[in-house]
Amino acid sequence: MVAVGLLGLSATGLTWSQHAGTHVTELRSALDWTTPAVVSDLTEPHAGADEHAHHHGSAGSGSGVGVDEDAPGVGWQAAWDAARAEGLTAAVEIKRPSSATATYVVSEIDRSWPVQVDAAAVDPASGEVVDVVRFEDYPFMAKLARWGVDVHMGSLFGLANQVALLGLGLAIVVMVVSGYRMWWLRRPTRGDRWAVGRPVRRGAWRSAPPVGLVGLALAAVAVGWFLPLLGVSLLAFLVVDLALAARARSRAA
Repeated sequence: MVAVGLLGLSATGLTWSQHAGTHVTELRSALDWTTPAVVSDLTEPHAGADEHAHHHGSAGSGSGVGVDEDAPGVGWQAAWDAARAEGLTAAVEIKRPSSATATYVVSEIDRSWPVQVDAAAVDPASGEVVDVVRFEDYPFMAKLARWGVDVHMGSLFGLANQVALLGLGLAIVVMVVSGYRMWWLRRPTRGDRWAVGRPVRRGAWRSAPPVGLVGLALAAVAVGWFLPLLGVSLLAFLVVDLALAARARSRAA
């Protein structure tokens, strides 16, 4: 279970990585697993809008909320009212228009189960909703990515989620400490008496089938390219190991 949890944390955390995250994004784009987003530029077609997207603008613009300097056009409240009329009833984040042709973007931010992350684009001039993206219309893999990140952050299942993450974190600490203890009990300086068995002798990999070695090497290169920091760490480990082997041979000569 710990291994599964660790794998899940690693997989969902890759999206935050600078280098591996780029590869993950490219892979998701190639497989059409990307998360849909509202079209926030009024000059672009709004294919994501549903059949009711243009029928609730008056709800926002008629709210009577004054327009302030930091909120172009109809204002924050009108944008929120228009989005609520489209069904965005959870807590929201509202982004102001970033240019003269941009819209307000109202996004739900409820990450607890069941997640509410619908989004709407609101025309700042008319207060009309011009595009809507609903979580129920996400591709399955995009939904899975959303759920995975929310589990990683401890928000999907509330306190139970956070307690599980705490337990997983403690289990990882125990595994690391016990791993070093295992090495200490089997360290070469103990002489001929081994308390828990000998480690695999150096060079044992040479007896493995060549096909398996080639496959392992190709897999290592592929993983190292996809996860550069892991690849660099693996390469450094191999260099140090080869250096130690060379030193051992020179001493034995």
